[in-house]
Amino acid sequence: MVLSQLSKQTNLRENRLRCIRTHLEAFDIEPVLQISLFEEVIMEVEGSCNVKCSCKVETDRLFACQFALAYTQKKWPTTLKHNARLFEKIERSVGICIDRHKFEQFSRLHVNSDKILDSTVGIDLRPNSFNNIKDISNYFLFNTLGNRIYSFCQNQDCILLAIIGVNEKELYSNRLENFLFDYAKNDESRMMRV
Repeated sequence: MVLSQLSKQTNLRENRLRCIRTHLEAFDIEPVLQISLFEEVIMEVEGSCNVKCSCKVETDRLFACQFALAYTQKKWPTTLKHNARLFEKIERSVGICIDRHKFEQFSRLHVNSDKILDSTVGIDLRPNSFNNIKDISNYFLFNTLGNRIYSFCQNQDCILLAIIGVNEKELYSNRLENFLFDYAKNDESRMMRV
């Protein structure tokens, strides 16, 4: 029984690595330090997980460097230890100190929350998508509601990043009719969904 559990856990860990490395190979991504640190952390996770590998296309440029691990069996707040482990590994390897104040403050405030179901741990090695929120119009044409949201965001200060999420079929239309528009504001340190 114990041997079968160990064998199963070993297979799960190998599958996680295989998923990431297949993605790296398919898109000619050089393994960098952050990826190896992320791999070390996900190898410590017990039980089944979902590994998310993402690709982003900007005109003729491919960015296939976003990886995340979502837990299928463990729940909040036990999953936080892996986030902390990734921070520690990055700090030790690179010789920097990550400001974890907001992360720790959030964790303490919500440790017993029944509204948070899970957390993920991951890395994002993509360069910034947009240098300025005004650059979004170079990539997307929106419907009337989208233009309203975009206009609102342009008039806000402290926008750190904007994310446009679409289904594949939307990419073939002249303008976006169904989409998700996320933006993050610096002064609130949280994602705002419109």
